[in-house]
Amino acid sequence: MCSKTLGTLLAAAISVPLMAGSMADQKVVPWVQTRVRKIEPKPTDRRFDQIGWISTLTEASKISKQTGRPIFLFTHDGDISTGRC
Repeated sequence: MCSKTLGTLLAAAISVPLMAGSMADQKVVPWVQTRVRKIEPKPTDRRFDQIGWISTLTEASKISKQTGRPIFLFTHDGDISTGRC
């Protein structure tokens, strides 16, 4: 569930009312789940999620010293998982 973006869920939720009149209640949830699985990004399209993000500079500094690797500081205003600023 955590990998599903708000946009994906919203698109599926909008489709439900269009189908609800012709679909039994017990079939709505499986139908939405199937639709979401079909349209959500595949793991190969979400390689960005594989980066070991650290949320604080203190923790990044600690890990940098342990591993001998530099810190890459990335700042962003918005929701990066949706690609919107």
